[in-house]
Amino acid sequence: MSQSTLPTPLSRTSNARTPVSPRVQRSAPASDRPWVLLWAVLSIFGVCLFAAVNVLAEEQPGSDKSSLERPAIFPLEARTDRMKVVSGTDSGTTVDLVLEEADADNAQWALRAKGLNTLLLREASDGGIDVVSVELADQQQALEFDPPAMYLPASLRPGESHSRSGTVTIRNTQDGSVRTTGDYKQTIKPASAKTFELPLGKRDGFEVTNSVDVETDWASVSLELITGFDDAEDNPGLLRRDMKTKITKAALFGSTTQRVLELAE
Repeated sequence: MSQSTLPTPLSRTSNARTPVSPRVQRSAPASDRPWVLLWAVLSIFGVCLFAAVNVLAEEQPGSDKSSLERPAIFPLEARTDRMKVVSGTDSGTTVDLVLEEADADNAQWALRAKGLNTLLLREASDGGIDVVSVELADQQQALEFDPPAMYLPASLRPGESHSRSGTVTIRNTQDGSVRTTGDYKQTIKPASAKTFELPLGKRDGFEVTNSVDVETDWASVSLELITGFDDAEDNPGLLRRDMKTKITKAALFGSTTQRVLELAE
């Protein structure tokens, strides 16, 4: 019986090459194609996932690009802004919103909506701003917080909220007598970018919602302060202020007051 002879494979060092006809050139086996396709899909998915992770990383709280420092929107500098009451009590009137130094020794500042209310502020050690007290002129009452409540954190970051709690003392502003004491809980929601429609036109800025709930034996007080800030380098500061005061348990005093102030000049 004759015996067929198989061609001897070329060694790796051989320079000889065997021509291959296009008709007999083999493509990848069919069984290999799913793996090739799967590898391609995974590669594309990996690139997309990497890009998405990079985008999310840039938007995460704490990123230098997404954080906004407090002095950039509310520097502690003496100023007076003419505001228009566009909604609520005294709607249609104008009022001066004045930020002025109140106690240099204790680094305290007063933010006064003249004849309406006063927030006594103090710069915190981390660069934020605290609220020492809130005076409600029409109620002839002042709320003093211990520790001070927060007006603005040192940095505003998307998705980051803040909370604080402590005790509160309510005084009569006429004679300084203590009416009652109790506890407070505060929440500041994450800041958000917003375009404000103001009497002087559109302005881009940031909105911060600050809520304080006070509970005493004689009264329940709910304060909500929604503030719009401008981060323009040439003139940062307040654009809009929506302050709502709701007082229940009328054994002490009772009413609901809301005023929305917007920058008019």
